[in-house]
Amino acid sequence: MVLLDVNVIADTAAKAASAAATPPPHMSLFDLILSGGWIMVPLGILSLFAIYFIIERYFTEPPESLFIDLCTIAKVSVIVFDDKYHGYYLHCRSSYTYAD
Repeated sequence: MVLLDVNVIADTAAKAASAAATPPPHMSLFDLILSGGWIMVPLGILSLFAIYFIIERYFTEPPESLFIDLCTIAKVSVIVFDDKYHGYYLHCRSSYTYAD
């Protein structure tokens, strides 16, 4: 009985070793997406949007903040009108004694 268990364990180990030695079948990226089912299409689109927003938000600075930084460095106050009687006032103070 113990001899039988040793043979079964050895046979199982040999099968596992031969299965690990054979390479898995080659699948292209498209085949991998198709094997995932229909849910992979929206997930792929959402991941592309996520990558775009990460790059756009964290690696580029908006032009408005660049303008405010420029006004702060130069110690310039600005009134920007977007309508005849409506606008925005930017009071740009700096902690520096002199402007550039």
